[in-house]
Amino acid sequence: MTSQEQHKLEIAVVASGSDLYGLVHEIAGIFLTLPEQFEVFLFSNSIFDSPLDKRFHVLEVGHQLDELTKNVDLVLTTSSTSSLEFLARGLCVGIACSVDNQEQYYNSLGELAVAAQIGLSNLDKDWELDKEMIYSLVASSELRGDLIAKAKGLLDFKGASRIVDAITNL
Repeated sequence: MTSQEQHKLEIAVVASGSDLYGLVHEIAGIFLTLPEQFEVFLFSNSIFDSPLDKRFHVLEVGHQLDELTKNVDLVLTTSSTSSLEFLARGLCVGIACSVDNQEQYYNSLGELAVAAQIGLSNLDKDWELDKEMIYSLVASSELRGDLIAKAKGLLDFKGASRIVDAITNL
């Protein structure tokens, strides 16, 4: 048995807050078409009316989010501050832009190649997702590793301590 067969890919899909624009549902629909064996945690406060198979776990956004995403192989999320937190934790991140105030992170993180751009919500609040990129993120451990390596050290959780140090050094 190869190491690929031993490790089942774990994926988290979470859209800022309660998934107001239905990103989690859209990505779940794409994952349903994939034959790969993975386990996906879908964080949404919306009701899923489409049938999902045993690879899927639907959870409300809440206290389980941090625990279940601690060691996932891939996170698909909006290009909000949540994406920055996942990057700072050293995770592979795919980002989607759902509203205007997320465009800066979507563009910047994509240009830096530290997160994979997976799509945008258009004016009608329909999703235009890059299915090929999503497929690649699921299928390629090399792509996930490259994104993690490029993001390493870019963000951390030491902002508050740097501010305190700057103040005390005045």
